[in-house]
Amino acid sequence: MSTTSVGTSIEAHLLPIVIKDGEPLTVQIKNAMPFRNMTVSVEAHYVTAVETSWLFSFPVELDEQGCGTISLDSGVTIGEEAVIYVHSITEIIRVPNDDFIEERTGQSYVFPPTWMTAVNARGPLDKTDSISQLLQDLQGRQFAYYSQPIGDTDAEGTRTYRAFSLIEGVKITTELRFPGVVVHSLGEGLTGREHAELANEMVQGMGWRCRVQPENWRTEEANRTPLAIMIFSEVVAADPVRAGTIVRETREPILSLLALNRLARGQSFCSVFEEVQEGGKTFWFYELPRYRGNLAGGMISGESQAALVQQVTGQRNDPLLALCCDMIAEALSSHTDDNKYLKYWTILELLSQAAIHKNVTVHLVGGAPWPNDKRSAANAKPRVYEYISRWLAQSQMQEANLVFPARDLFEAVTVWYARRNATGHYGKFSPDEPLQMKQSWYKNAMKSWDDPQSQWLITLREVTVRVLTWELGLAASRETLRDEPGLDQSINLQPTTE
Repeated sequence: MSTTSVGTSIEAHLLPIVIKDGEPLTVQIKNAMPFRNMTVSVEAHYVTAVETSWLFSFPVELDEQGCGTISLDSGVTIGEEAVIYVHSITEIIRVPNDDFIEERTGQSYVFPPTWMTAVNARGPLDKTDSISQLLQDLQGRQFAYYSQPIGDTDAEGTRTYRAFSLIEGVKITTELRFPGVVVHSLGEGLTGREHAELANEMVQGMGWRCRVQPENWRTEEANRTPLAIMIFSEVVAADPVRAGTIVRETREPILSLLALNRLARGQSFCSVFEEVQEGGKTFWFYELPRYRGNLAGGMISGESQAALVQQVTGQRNDPLLALCCDMIAEALSSHTDDNKYLKYWTILELLSQAAIHKNVTVHLVGGAPWPNDKRSAANAKPRVYEYISRWLAQSQMQEANLVFPARDLFEAVTVWYARRNATGHYGKFSPDEPLQMKQSWYKNAMKSWDDPQSQWLITLREVTVRVLTWELGLAASRETLRDEPGLDQSINLQPTTE
């Protein structure tokens, strides 16, 4: 497609110049002599305080004088104050084939925003100059909204950085803007040359005849790993470490939103920072996740052949346990402690619900009564407590050896449940949020917050892993699924009811 340069003689009018959503709109193309007697696609754009974007495209037949009109009886619907204008006209070339007519695009002409219509204007507008002023106002509000700095803007002793993160795994086809952030595509993904070389080394080492074709690998890898860049034009922070934290805390929610809308979760693998001040330094952070699993090997560190064979059988026998294994993997790769608390607790809820009847009356380890009136296993907290306590009894583990830094299992479950409530009801635990401070679980959640080593979370993870491992071993000996969930077919004893 070529762009035609024809001076300023071509006109594209929108009438009337002031409308509301849903009111009729007419588009008039005049003096488009290079396009006379052609069918053109008329493309209109709109500008609001948030975005400038495509609005509609319609075909229009132009006459001998290069004039044509299209009427939109139902108008347009934008939902907020906006200015609309014709952005371009493009020649449509129809090529007959055997069974269909193929449409191609030819020359085009791009208009400056000269002939405009105001939509849903907040104040009276009756002249083109007034609409031009509205356009400038909307563009100014856009700029102010998206160009604001991120970080510790009110703090003293800060420096200004610019930064970008390289993102792998989410395909972006247009520029996306957020306050202080711009995201756009980098085109094809990485070629994975080292992967191909490693595969060929392994094949050769095992004496196999096949070889990975590097060119095919590069094409396939590039298609599977789209790349994008997220740019932070102004980051205000005391030092590079704080700047890195600000960028990460800004980036991850955006990546989650893009996952929701693009159905793929991107991941940053590198971020680069530069101090804007003269003589400022450049820093970079390698951001692929660190390995946080077992460093030791062998049968006591998750590499027991017999145990793995048993567990894979249990996984096949019980879909609930397979789901919990998936959830463990998701929790381990999660970026936030809040998400991990929620996922680990959810696994314990699922397992306890499948194992313990809702009519069981829960007692503390040692036989003391449950401390409040919500002692039935119909409630999540006492049910999870009962589930873990029965596992402790059958595994012959000492309560004190498992629940550190809690004094006992009751305190541990209470703190974990508090963090689950914070995340489940408010998205995350925020110690300074007034509404959370009023909740009955707040003080218990604070115990885990004042824990720089994350020992409360580590203990929750270990308990969840251990009981799931236990359940997989039991499921391996079952030839069928649970007959009726909640009737104590795993580690649970025969329930007592009242």
